[in-house]
Amino acid sequence: GYTDIDDTCVKYAKDLTEEEKQRFIIADNVAFGEWDWDTLANDWEVVDLEEWGLNIPQFNQDVNLDDFFEESNEQKEEKFKITLEYTEDDYNKVNEALKKHSGSKEQIIFKLLGL
Repeated sequence: GYTDIDDTCVKYAKDLTEEEKQRFIIADNVAFGEWDWDTLANDWEVVDLEEWGLNIPQFNQDVNLDDFFEESNEQKEEKFKITLEYTEDDYNKVNEALKKHSGSKEQIIFKLLGL
C-alpha cells in the first residue's frame, strides 16, 4: 500500500472557491448528515442542492386535508361531559385503577357500571 499521498491527489479547503466549499459541505453530508431544513431553504438554492445530490422533500405541497377524512352524510351525535372531582391522592388512585383496564375511559366506566 501507499505510505505517502501525492499532493496532486489532495485539494485543500483553503484552495476551494466559495461555490466549491458549499458543494463539498452538501456532498459530504448527503449520506449521513442531519439537515436544518429551514437554513437550507433560506440560505441555499434548491437547484444547486439537488444537483449536488441532496434529495429535498416537498414540504410546501398544497395538501387538501379533506382527502384525509371520509365524508359522512349522517349527523354527528351530540356529546356531553361529566366532570368528577377528587383530591390529588384519590385522583392518582383512580388513574392507576383505570390503567388496569383496556379501552377508553368512557368504555371502562360503561363496563364498570354494567351499562
